[in-house]
Amino acid sequence: MERLRRAVGQGSLLLDLDASDLAAVFGQAVDRAVALGAVSEGDRDTIVDDLLTREQRFSTAIGHAVAVPHAYLEGLTDQVVVFVRLKRPLNMGAPDGTPTWFLFVLLGPPDHATEHLDTLPAIARLMSDEEFEYEAGEARNDNELLAALVHFKLLAPVRLLAARMFAPAHLEALDAEEEPEAEQQQWV
Repeated sequence: MERLRRAVGQGSLLLDLDASDLAAVFGQAVDRAVALGAVSEGDRDTIVDDLLTREQRFSTAIGHAVAVPHAYLEGLTDQVVVFVRLKRPLNMGAPDGTPTWFLFVLLGPPDHATEHLDTLPAIARLMSDEEFEYEAGEARNDNELLAALVHFKLLAPVRLLAARMFAPAHLEALDAEEEPEAEQQQWV
C-alpha cells in the first residue's frame, strides 16, 4: 500500500488513458516510467514486449475491473508501479468477466519477484473496497487519487474491526439469542 501511495505521489499514474489495445496501454505505462527515470528508454521496447508476451500466455486480469500486468528486467534495482485508469475498459479475460478499467503495472528486477507477490494482496484489498474503487474512478487528478488512497488507509482498520464484529459467526450467535419482542422492534 505504501509503495502504491509513493508511486502515485511521484506521478507514476495515468488517468483516463485513451487506448484501444494492450500494446498502447503498456507502451504509455512504460513511457511514464521512463519519463520518471524509473527505467531506461533503451529498455522500453523490451519491457512492453515482455508485458504483451506474458498477457498472451495468461491474463493478468484478476476481476473486479482490475489487472496486474508485470515484468521483470535485469538492471532494475527496485519495484516500479504505474497505476493506470482507462478511459474505456478493455476485455482482458478476467475470471469474473468484468472488463478492466484499472491496471497496476508492476516492473522489477528478476530476483525481487517476492516483492510483486507481496504487493498483490494490498492491491486486492484496495480494489475490493467499493468506496475506494468509486473514488479512484472519479478522481480528476493525481491529488484526488492520492486523497482516495489516504482515505482508504485511514478507514481500513475501522472497516476490518467492523467486519470482525459483524462476522457471520457473531450474527448467528445474536440470532440464537432470544430477545423480548420490545427489544426486537428497536432494531426494525
